[in-house]
Amino acid sequence: MDNTTYINPSTPQNTIVRCNTHEHRWSHKPKGYEVSIVQEELTRPCDIDVRELADMLVHGCNCRVCAVTGKKDEGFESSQMIGIDIDNTDKNHDPLPENEALTIDKALQICSDNGLFLTFAYETASSRPGNLRFRMVFLLDEIVTDKDQWKYMTTKVIDIFSPYSDVSCKNPARLFFGSNTGALLYENFNGVSSVQELMTGYAEMLEMAMNVATGRRRTNQKRKKAMPLPTDSQASENESQDNSSSGLKIPNVNEMLVALKSRNIRYLREHVTTVDAELASQEEFVHFINYDLDLAELLGVETNPFSCVFHDDHNASASVFRTGNNRGVTVYKCHADCLGNGSVLSVTEVVSKLTGLKLFRETYIFIKKIYGITIKTTDWSVQQKDNIQLIRNEIQRDKYGNSQFSIDCPDAAKVLKHAMCIYMVMLWIAEQAIYPEKELNGNVIFYASVRQIAEMVRKKNISVVQRYIKALAYFGLLRILDDSEVPKSFLNAAVSTRIRKGRNQRVAFYEIPVWDFDTIRQRSISWKENHYRIGGMSYEMLVRGDGYDVAAEVFPQFKNKTNEHTGEIVQRKPTARSNRITERLTDKIIGQIQQKGYCLLAEMHTTWGEKEQLLKSLGEILTSNNLTRVRCNKQLKERYDIESKGYPMIIIPK
Repeated sequence: MDNTTYINPSTPQNTIVRCNTHEHRWSHKPKGYEVSIVQEELTRPCDIDVRELADMLVHGCNCRVCAVTGKKDEGFESSQMIGIDIDNTDKNHDPLPENEALTIDKALQICSDNGLFLTFAYETASSRPGNLRFRMVFLLDEIVTDKDQWKYMTTKVIDIFSPYSDVSCKNPARLFFGSNTGALLYENFNGVSSVQELMTGYAEMLEMAMNVATGRRRTNQKRKKAMPLPTDSQASENESQDNSSSGLKIPNVNEMLVALKSRNIRYLREHVTTVDAELASQEEFVHFINYDLDLAELLGVETNPFSCVFHDDHNASASVFRTGNNRGVTVYKCHADCLGNGSVLSVTEVVSKLTGLKLFRETYIFIKKIYGITIKTTDWSVQQKDNIQLIRNEIQRDKYGNSQFSIDCPDAAKVLKHAMCIYMVMLWIAEQAIYPEKELNGNVIFYASVRQIAEMVRKKNISVVQRYIKALAYFGLLRILDDSEVPKSFLNAAVSTRIRKGRNQRVAFYEIPVWDFDTIRQRSISWKENHYRIGGMSYEMLVRGDGYDVAAEVFPQFKNKTNEHTGEIVQRKPTARSNRITERLTDKIIGQIQQKGYCLLAEMHTTWGEKEQLLKSLGEILTSNNLTRVRCNKQLKERYDIESKGYPMIIIPK
């Protein structure tokens, strides 16, 4: 197809646009908690060339096509672009057959038929063989500063490409994730669409909307006497009058659902079993939500199953039940899978979707007001929350390289770069577990299994998560407690939780200390001198490099063992087997150096056990033999006559 057919003759002289983007390149599509990191990255608008933006999007960067201050649509400033997604799925979210799917050639033809000029398109990260998904970006010939006008034009473009397009792209603050395809599906940076053409019909739409709104007000005035639900003006605690904020279609609306959508706290309090009590901690409140809150009562349903509240349901497709043979948490499930991914939602997710509250923190506040719940606070608990918030703020600044942590401790910041999402989750868990009447060394303590943390950050490899947690403890950002340091009541609560959830994993206890930058700097030096790596993080690695005290601090559960001959409790040391393997590795490394002047680890013939041991013993081998591990640059390759491709790591004498 001849692309010149779609070039707009009114080519702009300037292709600089204002939007939100960030140079951080992701190797994968962000998931779970990583999305919140992206949200923080994209809170400040910047000026960028469209060509540069397109290149960034196919190399793992993310963006918002509008200039938005903050994370919400209310922060809209302006936009000169429209972006839409082509999902090529049917109403059940199943991929369309290839002969029915929209291709880029068909999309260009639709553009031509409707007077649109596509600027560029790229394949999204969710695209798969047999299900092409791509994103189209249209450059506009004017800067649009009215949010409603921009949404009108975007909705019109989405409708033009219906049913292939994703209707959720009409929000100005929507995140557009990049991909790692490295190349665009289509590009024509002379392609510019007319704002005047897209705005056709806008005035008529406004007039029609005003007429409809006037008619609704008159109808509501007639219905007020018959409706048992208090009006917005009567409900002083009603936090929002935007009934469309959740974007959900709720059929067969009952009064409870209307109250949830309008956030009418007064009405909800009158029709649920309130608690009206002060709880000891946020953790107890979360337990109440998951195990004690009557979700069916809150939704105003009297039968189970019942009609789903999230789609036009005539077959009673939804139900509320407890997981784990009625011993687990309360969940909502749509058996028609209207929301995808099995459509199983927690209580908090149900309330969040119905009310339109995006953050769990906001949803928690809303639920507390309904049930009359407050959390006990003391000077100590306030201090702990303030400390956690200070740490959280420091991490947020660290993403832009202007935090005290990244400036004073650059080596530690580099090592822990990928551990910060795990740390943020652990801060959140700690914040929920503040018990004002119980404290340890002045700091809040909490328990969590590694599996639980891995699930929250959406990481499948639990071992990787565990190593990052140990690295956080090594640098003093986290403290792992020995069972002897934990109050007995806490240990009993952890065991009860483990039994209730049917899990056998050991639950570890942690403490969030105040950061000691002197300790962080000292550990950074030690990490570098001992040639530590995250992949080798283990008790034995620290024993060989830093000694028993540091290893016992990071691995308190491994620090001692029972002597099988005497029954005494003794310090755990490297085994005789690991010492033999370490000696064998040392001989191989020194042998290569004596033969060639250097040792290239990639060329060493090692067994699986030796590779595993090398991660633990490398620091000790280098230190005890006055060796160093360096990146092989051009000068070193010439000196040692190394023909290896790239610049591998080699071991040479100091």
